Amino acid sequence: MSRDDRVSISWKSTTISLRIAAAGALLGAVTLFLVIFVFRPSPTPLPPSAEPTSPVSTPVPSASMLEEQVTHLTQRLDALSQPSSSTQVSAQLQAVSTTVGDLQSRLSTLEGAIVRSPDKALEIPLLRKDLDDLKNQGSSAISALQQDVSRQYDLMKWVLGTFVLGLGGLVFSVYKSSKAAK
Repeated sequence: MSRDDRVSISWKSTTISLRIAAAGALLGAVTLFLVIFVFRPSPTPLPPSAEPTSPVSTPVPSASMLEEQVTHLTQRLDALSQPSSSTQVSAQLQAVSTTVGDLQSRLSTLEGAIVRSPDKALEIPLLRKDLDDLKNQGSSAISALQQDVSRQYDLMKWVLGTFVLGLGGLVFSVYKSSKAAK
């Protein structure tokens, strides 16, 4: 293939690319036109009760009157949103009394369990000790397993590295022999 053939093929592909880009731009412009002018939603008519009335028939409050009303409403809102000190104290007292009640019920449950069966009360610390021992055994088993996995990973890196080097040497020798045969 000569240089002129390659230039003409390149020119043809550039021309085709420009035509595709122009077609895309034209399609985008047509779509934009349709969206803006053709598919515009028509305004919905207002119901008779919602139609605007003439400005003469409704009195317009003055700006100073509106400012006074806004100020008054803001002051009332601030007064309502800030709790009084007695309300805060009673809320804190209620929270404390609820916590004390919960603690009393838990204490009475614990005392009842100890009185009913003292041997079960002694079993709880023993069970906790057994659980801690099992947790320690599990964590040591996990760490041993992680070490084994790490060791196997290192071994696989060496094996695969050696395999890749051997394969590379084989490819190189085949390449050299084929080049020497030519």
